[in-house]
Amino acid sequence: MLPADGMGPLLPGVSETSEQTQQLVDQEVRRIVETAHQEATVTLGLHRSNLDALVAALLEHETLDEAEAYGAAGLQREARSPSPSRCAPVVP
Repeated sequence: MLPADGMGPLLPGVSETSEQTQQLVDQEVRRIVETAHQEATVTLGLHRSNLDALVAALLEHETLDEAEAYGAAGLQREARSPSPSRCAPVVP
């Protein structure tokens, strides 16, 4: 059942969508999910040895901090700029 205010489940402000629109939305969602799945599978395959090394370290030590996890995976942590919440406040 649709809300009384006419807000549709897919398109705000539209109380009903046609079968064709629903099919288009379904097709686009499927395309997005399948593309993301393919990209994730390729990325995991490319870095399989890093993942296996990380798994071995976790099985041995159970927990790792960030530096240990990067080291176990054979990766170098990239420097990140501090998030705005960690920056000192600007005082006028």
